[in-house]
Amino acid sequence: MKEENMLPVHIQDLFGGDVINFKGKPYTVIGVSRSFRVSHYCCLKARGVNDRELLEELLPFDFIVMKKTVEPSSRIKAS
Repeated sequence: MKEENMLPVHIQDLFGGDVINFKGKPYTVIGVSRSFRVSHYCCLKARGVNDRELLEELLPFDFIVMKKTVEPSSRIKAS
């Protein structure tokens, strides 16, 4: 992925379907949920874009990942 199409985003602001760069690899976010066992942490679940590897990481709320941006003209408009 090109770095110019990436923006830094807090982990708690991610949604399912977002494409992120984590540890140098592209992943598609499945979901982000709050951890009830460890306060102030989120559980990130994602699947690798190329190798379909499953990622499950426990990360702090303020952790920042690089998210792929979408051009405004290609977004679906809600009516």
